[in-house]
Amino acid sequence: MSRPQLLPESPSEQDTAKFLRRFSELVAVGQSASYLRHAAGLIDELIDRVRQTEALLHQQTADNADNLALRRRAEAEAMAARQELAPHAEALADLQDKFVCAQHSFAAERADLTGRIARAESRLAEADAELRRLRARLAAIGPTHAIVPMQTLRLLQTQLAALAGEFQRGGDLVSVAMCEVSICVIDQTLAAEPGRRSTATSA
Repeated sequence: MSRPQLLPESPSEQDTAKFLRRFSELVAVGQSASYLRHAAGLIDELIDRVRQTEALLHQQTADNADNLALRRRAEAEAMAARQELAPHAEALADLQDKFVCAQHSFAAERADLTGRIARAESRLAEADAELRRLRARLAAIGPTHAIVPMQTLRLLQTQLAALAGEFQRGGDLVSVAMCEVSICVIDQTLAAEPGRRSTATSA
């Protein structure tokens, strides 16, 4: 069995350009030599372009590798940053929840305080009206009257009753009559102003 014949190795582009130039020198005349030299120049130009393209491709490949490494590093850093920020995000969410609760509590306390202030203002207005009424009544009391607390009148009534008893035992009927008249006046005064803490009596 015969062995297969191997094909001859293809010449390189530079060898082809050199061959064309030598062949053009052999031809030396006519347009064929010009065509050969032009073809050799085109081949050299193509060789330069191929080399430039290969260099650019190599540079692009290196840049792509660098970009890929940068991208992977950026992704790793982003993942680490997310993991680092996760507890802070949870803490922030907890603070936001507490802030919302504090807002609701503040609103409730504010409403309660507003109600208390309104009630206090109402009571203050009532007290002011009562004060004006009392001042008007005090202004109506002339210089011949004095303001005496009802407790003092009751104490005075008790003392007058005790004095009347002593005068009765001593036979001083005039003093007994004066004490009884005073007791009667106090009774009338207390009966006329049952709801007041103080009253006016004649001086």
